[in-house]
Amino acid sequence: MTIETYVNEYMPAMGGWCSAPKALKLYDLIVEHRLKRGLEIGVFAGRSLCAVGLAMARINGKVDGVDPFTKDAALHDESQENRDWWARLNLEDVMKEAQRHVNALEIRPHCEVVRCTSRDFYNRQHHDQLDFLHIDGNHSEWNSSHDVVMWVPEVRKGGIICMDDMDWPSTGTAQKLMSHQADFHSWVSSDDHTCAFFVKR
Repeated sequence: MTIETYVNEYMPAMGGWCSAPKALKLYDLIVEHRLKRGLEIGVFAGRSLCAVGLAMARINGKVDGVDPFTKDAALHDESQENRDWWARLNLEDVMKEAQRHVNALEIRPHCEVVRCTSRDFYNRQHHDQLDFLHIDGNHSEWNSSHDVVMWVPEVRKGGIICMDDMDWPSTGTAQKLMSHQADFHSWVSSDDHTCAFFVKR
């Protein structure tokens, strides 16, 4: 499936929040820069992960999408408003949806949904350097900062990092930590300043 067909025909029926411009930019950057080893933190129903997976299939790369799909992880250190929203979800069904999309798009050799926290995934990996990192997990101050501190050093010099929900006050500390390790590259678009791309120093 082409990325245009995915974005225009397939993705709108999926759960989640990844916009069409973001999906297209993820795909284009990965293909243009040959970012063959990727990690996405926070999968939900797989909208962005599948866009990355399609790019990885084109360049013969691999992305792991890690998400624990548990309420404990989703609610950890979150505001009461966010806790109330996440508590209403059946995350088992969300995980099954993500896995179903990966299978339907036939990108599994290049894209895997891994059920675990970003910390557990870090502890069990051999830490081959990453070319691409997408941080879109729990947005609390502690969790978003922890993902930056833990995973940005694993990205090679010149690698691309995507960080979502830059407009959330709770990600402010994570953004400051990011600025010490990577340079701003671009927003998703001129009128969308919620998701930013960085280049690792």
